[in-house]
Amino acid sequence: EISQEEVVQALSPMETELTKSFKRIVIRGKRGRGVPVLFTPHIQKRLQYLLQLRQIVSFIKKDNPYLFPLTQSSNNCVRASDVIRKFGIDSGAEHPENITSTRLRKHVATVTQILNLSEGDIEQLSTFMGHSINVHKEYYRLSDNAFQVAKVSKLLLMMENGKGNEYRGKSLDEININLDELLSGEEEEDSAEENEENGENGTNLNQATPLQS
Repeated sequence: EISQEEVVQALSPMETELTKSFKRIVIRGKRGRGVPVLFTPHIQKRLQYLLQLRQIVSFIKKDNPYLFPLTQSSNNCVRASDVIRKFGIDSGAEHPENITSTRLRKHVATVTQILNLSEGDIEQLSTFMGHSINVHKEYYRLSDNAFQVAKVSKLLLMMENGKGNEYRGKSLDEININLDELLSGEEEEDSAEENEENGENGTNLNQATPLQS
């Protein structure tokens, strides 16, 4: 049986940094299948803010177990598909109806076709997107956490930076992205948002008063 430590030792320096910067959780997908979700450092900070804010507001039930709960509800949460649909419309896109989770997954699959992915890479990507694939590799199955954070995050960062064609024909092991540049950009965005929040609201989490519904 292969341990997480052994997997990390087999990663490149950049992939090791990705495992330190990104966080991975598993949510319930279709038919109860576990689907992984990766959080960038920027998103991690925003989620921490939400969790802290949740403790001081009056319109979120304390017994609601969801990360994105519906207000005044004990057992319901915000539907991701509704959120994507709303932001698709708000974006001003010519065809906002095309911005759906299904089409986003298909877009990822389309981009990966120009890469030279191994069987293991394809299996991990399929698992990450909530799909199934008839591949049985014990190494990858036992090493989902570190492997997905290190490998899949590179693919998503590559797509986010619009560099699909730049890495045409390469495997995930051959793809190197400037992680320092990406993280510094997120830090600048975090700083700008914090300044805006403190400037507009004249407060921060340590000074916040309960919000009213």
